[in-house]
Amino acid sequence: PLIIYFDNFADQNETDHVLGLLDVCRSGEWDSCKSVRSKLASGKESKLMKNMRNSTSFQLTVEGEVEDAIVESLVKRAHATARHPINAGEGVQIAYYEKGDYYEFHHDALGRRATFLLYLNTLEPGDGGET
Repeated sequence: PLIIYFDNFADQNETDHVLGLLDVCRSGEWDSCKSVRSKLASGKESKLMKNMRNSTSFQLTVEGEVEDAIVESLVKRAHATARHPINAGEGVQIAYYEKGDYYEFHHDALGRRATFLLYLNTLEPGDGGET
């Protein structure tokens, strides 16, 4: 797949803001942010598939994306960068990994025209985080 890398797509203020939203999502205090456990982590798939992922993701509702000016700005910028109509995108997902969490090699949904990843922190070499 074509991969395009942008250094500092989000500035430090935006990154810190999204990390703060992640804390609110994890606490369950934001109704527009729903915790999503993948079928790959829930035991609803075969045993082989179940071991592919053990991370947690949070899905923002459309309201959650537009009620937060920084998230809305990032979403609009991502869509403009990918040249993808904003009304044809999926909701924002924030994946959260504790030490030892993983998401094994996989392909995103076949119907996706683009996948946009925004890394919110940097890991030391060898600590994971490979995409």
